[in-house]
Amino acid sequence: MISLRPARTTPCFSIRLLAGHCLALLLTAGALTAAAAAEFPLYLQPLTGSNGETVTRLLREDLLESGAVTLVDKPGPGIPTASGSASGGRVNGTLTAPAPDRSVILTNLYEDSSLKQNTHLFADDLVFALTETAGVSASQIAFVATASGNPAIYLCDADGTNIRRLTTETAPCVSPALSRDAGFLTYTTYRNGFADLWRVDLNSGLRSQVVTAPGTNTGAALSPDGRRLALTMSHSGFPHLYITSASGKTGRPLTSGSGFDCSPSWAPDGSRLVFTRDDGSGPRLEIISSAGGRPRPLRPGPANAAEPAWSPDGRFIAFTTRIDGVSTLALTDPSGARLQLLGPGASPSWAADSAHLVFTSGSSLLTLNLRTARRKTLLAMPGLATPVWTH
Repeated sequence: MISLRPARTTPCFSIRLLAGHCLALLLTAGALTAAAAAEFPLYLQPLTGSNGETVTRLLREDLLESGAVTLVDKPGPGIPTASGSASGGRVNGTLTAPAPDRSVILTNLYEDSSLKQNTHLFADDLVFALTETAGVSASQIAFVATASGNPAIYLCDADGTNIRRLTTETAPCVSPALSRDAGFLTYTTYRNGFADLWRVDLNSGLRSQVVTAPGTNTGAALSPDGRRLALTMSHSGFPHLYITSASGKTGRPLTSGSGFDCSPSWAPDGSRLVFTRDDGSGPRLEIISSAGGRPRPLRPGPANAAEPAWSPDGRFIAFTTRIDGVSTLALTDPSGARLQLLGPGASPSWAADSAHLVFTSGSSLLTLNLRTARRKTLLAMPGLATPVWTH
């Protein structure tokens, strides 16, 4: 028996028009396959109890949205069964093996304060037990919006509900970076008249300044192990990438030269970063070791590319480019040898399953399920920018 309970940055420049380069590359290099379609069948037996009907409906929605599970109408050979009960806001969930074994694969009592969150947690446990990949229903998304006037940072659930404002200061707040457990948020604020890095504990609400160096300090990305920050700092002259401890101490330069370096994103093992460099010839993506050294241009990737996001499984890099004047999402591998266009959008961020992207398009926040190719609008707010998904 297994009991499971799993518990970027604003653009630094204007992206220039990309002519036909991306389209030509797509046609000659072939499309990428970012995630497999649903291949794990499951029979969802209606849950009992006073909240059973509601939880069954929400579970179906979560499992279908995962794109990794196929729900069947009745149990059968080789098909496991999810069942349980839901009352008083709590969910008691079980996953059993197919007949004739019928052994218990997963069982857990979910006692979060929210019935909906308990359902999301059960759904994520089912996805993980069946597929050995992370579920994302219980995750959260931070983003920037101007609904209150100046840019502020908000947080919502993965389905776009439960929106709450995290920064209440009157100065603009941008470039959110969430810890993996969503315990704290690092962000850029202009409260002192210039860009500085601050951190807020999402449990206690306590705020503290992270980086106090002169000049611009912005666009932090937290390393996968939570111990380091990569960010843009300009105290030496040109805006370059630096790496500091998570508390903002012991900073060291990572890049140099006359380029403008920003939007770092860590490889999942923390050994490399992909970032955007603009030296006047147009923004492009480059990869550098987190220990330092000479960066490598991502070739033959597009000459105009920005806002890279490295997938948690390490296989892909999503980014923003521009096609016929339209901001467009794109996908490449870490070599830059292949490219796939994903449609209109900007500022992509990966979910923990490496199969969902959250991004902005106009005044809307959307997700793209790469298993099913489904684009889903989560919410609409003015000034939406730079969403980031918890892992």
